[in-house]
Amino acid sequence: MVNQALSGQAIYSPLRKSFVSKPNAASKIERYLSFSELLYFCRLVGPNGLKIVEDMTMKMISGTVAELKVFFFFFFFFGMIF
Repeated sequence: MVNQALSGQAIYSPLRKSFVSKPNAASKIERYLSFSELLYFCRLVGPNGLKIVEDMTMKMISGTVAELKVFFFFFFFFGMIF
C-alpha cells in the first residue's frame, strides 16, 4: 500500500475521505482501506500513535525526496557534460 502511494498509483480523495487508486493501478487500494477503517484506526492508536505514524511517513517521504534530488543532480550535471 505504501509503495502504491509513493509511486503515485494511490491518492487521497477528500470527497470520499479515503485513499483511492488511479484507474490504471494493478490493485485497488479501496479494498484494503476505507474511511471507517481510518477512523477506527485513529481512535485505536490515539494521538500519540498517529504522531508516530506521521513521523514514520515523513521519514519515508523525505528519504525518497532526498534520493530524487541526488538522482536529478547527477542526471543534470553529468548529462550536460556528455
